[in-house]
Amino acid sequence: MFKGEVIMPAQRFVSLSMDPFMEKLYDRPINGKYVLIQRLGKGGFGVVYLAKDIGNDQALALKLEHHSVDPSFLEEEARKYEAFQDAVGFPKVFWFGWHDDFRVMAFELLGPTLEDLFAYCGHRFSLKTTLLIVDQILVRLERLHFGGVIHRDIKPQNFLLGTGTNGSVIYVTDFGLADEYTISRVKAEEETPPRSHLVGTARFASIRGHQGQAQSPKDDLESLGYMMAFFARGRLPWQGLQAHGRGEKNRAVMEKKMATSVEQLCEELPEEFAQYMQEVKDIPSGVRPHYDELRHKFRRLAVREGVSAKYSTPTTRRKKNVIPEFDSLKVLTFHYTEDPAQSENERQRVQLAVLFLVHAFSAAPPWSTTNINMRRTRGPIAGR
Repeated sequence: MFKGEVIMPAQRFVSLSMDPFMEKLYDRPINGKYVLIQRLGKGGFGVVYLAKDIGNDQALALKLEHHSVDPSFLEEEARKYEAFQDAVGFPKVFWFGWHDDFRVMAFELLGPTLEDLFAYCGHRFSLKTTLLIVDQILVRLERLHFGGVIHRDIKPQNFLLGTGTNGSVIYVTDFGLADEYTISRVKAEEETPPRSHLVGTARFASIRGHQGQAQSPKDDLESLGYMMAFFARGRLPWQGLQAHGRGEKNRAVMEKKMATSVEQLCEELPEEFAQYMQEVKDIPSGVRPHYDELRHKFRRLAVREGVSAKYSTPTTRRKKNVIPEFDSLKVLTFHYTEDPAQSENERQRVQLAVLFLVHAFSAAPPWSTTNINMRRTRGPIAGR
C-alpha cells in the first residue's frame, strides 16, 4: 500500500511501459469524479496515487493495476477489503472498477507506515511503543482470521497510521498476497507438494512461508513475532546475509531463521517475547490461536514495566467518538535512547514530524496552497 511519502508535486510514475498514458490520467477524472494529484507509492503489481473527489473535495487514495496483470491482485484485494468495512483498522473502500486499461480501487487515505516511523526513530522502538503496537496488531489479526483470511505478508510497510482523529489507529493494508482460510482447506493443501517459491517477504516470512507450504493463522502470528523482535532490538539475526541472487538470499535467510532459537531471536528482551514465539510455533495448523492469551501476556508485561495506555477494542469504526486502542499518537513516537536529554529532544522532533504527516491532509485539502507549499519542502519522513 502507499508509504505515507512526502514527495514533490511534480513527481510522476515513470517506471512502467505505459507511463505516457499514465500521464494522461492526470487530466481525466477516473469514474467521472476522481482526479489524480500525485504518486504516493508503488508496489509489485500496482501504483498508488493521492487523489481528490471533485464532488466533495475529499482526499483519498487510488490504486491502479494494468489489465495485463493476470490474475488480478487488485480485484481480489478489493473484494477482501469489502468484507471488513465495518471493522476498526481496515481501510474503507469507496469504489472499484475499470478506467480504460486499468483496474482502479478508490480507498481511504492513510498516514505513514510503521516502517517510516521506525526508520525515523533511529531503527529502534522503545519497549513501550513496541507493546502498544503489538496490542493493536493482534486485534487486527484476530479480526482478519475470524473473517476467514490470512494475510501472508506481515511486515512494517503494511501497517499504517490513520489520519486526523484516527491518527493513533493502526491499519492493516495490502491484501495482495492474502488468502482465504479454512481448516479443511489447509489440511487438504498440506497433503499436496509445497510450492517451490517464497510466499511473503523473506525478512518476516514464517518458516512455512519460506517453504511454500500451506499457511494458517499461526504463520501471520509467527511473522508478527519477527516484526516485534525487529522493532524492539532494531535488527534481526538474518539481516545482512551475503548471497548471489534473490533465490539464494531467500534460502540463506530461511536457513538462518531455522537455526535461530527463540531465545537467540529475543535476546535481551523480556521473557514474554520468547514465550510468545514458542507458543505460536507450537500451535497446530488446524487449531485457532488463543489471541486473548497472547494479548494479555503483553499487557501484563506492560503493567509490570509501567507502560500506561487506555486499551480498548472498539467493534465498529463508523460511530462517533470511537476510542482508539492507543491513548494518543505520541505513544508511537517515543523511541529508545540512552541519553535522557537526547530522548526529550528527539521525542519532540519525531512528534512534530509525525504530526506533520498525519495531519497534513486533515487540516486542509492536500491540493490547497498551504499544503502544496509544505510538500515542496523536504519532508521529515522521506519515501524510498
